[in-house]
Amino acid sequence: MGVIRGCLLTTALALTFGVTTAAAQERGGFFFGIGAGYGSNWISCDRGPTPATCDSTTQANGFAGFFKIGGHLSETFSLAFESNGWFGSVESADLWQSNFSGVAYYYPGGGNLMLRGGLGMATAQFSFPQPGPSLVTSKTGFGVTAGVGYDFPIGFVAVLNPVVNLNYGNYGTIITPGGEITGVSTLVLQLAVGVTFQ
Repeated sequence: MGVIRGCLLTTALALTFGVTTAAAQERGGFFFGIGAGYGSNWISCDRGPTPATCDSTTQANGFAGFFKIGGHLSETFSLAFESNGWFGSVESADLWQSNFSGVAYYYPGGGNLMLRGGLGMATAQFSFPQPGPSLVTSKTGFGVTAGVGYDFPIGFVAVLNPVVNLNYGNYGTIITPGGEITGVSTLVLQLAVGVTFQ
């Protein structure tokens, strides 16, 4: 929890400082970007093989990253395809979770503060250890993403982007070594820093 507070505080200070100091970034044409950071994942379900399986939400921390490619339609509005991923260990299993979304970006007043939101699909791959080969379960479902960030121009064609994102995925039923778990969903709080080229 201390890591989360520290990341949130650092990002908030960066956003606040940037709002008051950075010149507005000119936006136009094609762009792409990558980023990496920290993610906290909350995994929940409706029903499992035992009554205690879904009594509480499981929380796990891990690596988070993103990739985006799109175009600026104006100084205030952009559209892109975005992939946001998370990897970590959930109790005894390894989990790869990704959101693949069409995302809209809005820059209030044409400034550097960025608000984003999008819809698409989410994928999850669970790897459960067991005697012999691990049991690997992959599921695809509905995904939603939203977040806030800031553009810090660092060159003629490059922008530094600290972001705070929420990525949600709903996967339905998954198979585990102990039986089926229904209503599985994930919610990832992603704290990352990226670079965008345009």
